[in-house]
Amino acid sequence: MNISKIKIKIRNEYNPSFKDSTKQVKPLNVGVSHDHCIHTTDYESQTEYLLNAFGLGSLQYYKRHEAKSEYYIPYHLEPTKFEELEVNIDDLLVNTAEEKNTSIEKTPHFDYVNGNKKPYIEYFQKHFGTKLQEDHFPIAFDNLIKTFNIDYIREDGKKSFILVHGNIVQDGLHRLCILKKMGIEKTKVLLIG
Repeated sequence: MNISKIKIKIRNEYNPSFKDSTKQVKPLNVGVSHDHCIHTTDYESQTEYLLNAFGLGSLQYYKRHEAKSEYYIPYHLEPTKFEELEVNIDDLLVNTAEEKNTSIEKTPHFDYVNGNKKPYIEYFQKHFGTKLQEDHFPIAFDNLIKTFNIDYIREDGKKSFILVHGNIVQDGLHRLCILKKMGIEKTKVLLIG
């Protein structure tokens, strides 16, 4: 439903106009034609079709971790074991689209939580859709900062830890930067192997 709302917003902004500026075909605004500038999938069957057409695997591939674990595991990781640990935040290294095995403080993500938003926005714009595939939009980051909860449990009931392999963060850099900004020195992580 969220994607559908975004689709309608984009269509209202960018679809061509009807010749008759008083014509309306809902759910679009008055004067907005149905010559769509964008389409999204409305059903899983449509998603399956597009994934297959682009050679991106099946929908099941992206959902394969859902039933296997009490933890949230992003689709792009392949953990075989899990261990909850408490670690010093300063002992963790992170990877960005531009730098490997660097400290949290050297990321545009950390700049963002400290009020210097421009480097992260430029980083996001440069890499979105290529090296960044998930929802890393600045507005989503703002929302995470505003509503951050250390003891967050996802709506599906799964625990959402910062995931690390060795001392390298695999998922959770945005949350880690918030924790660092809050002055928290230690955090629970899920060590994956």
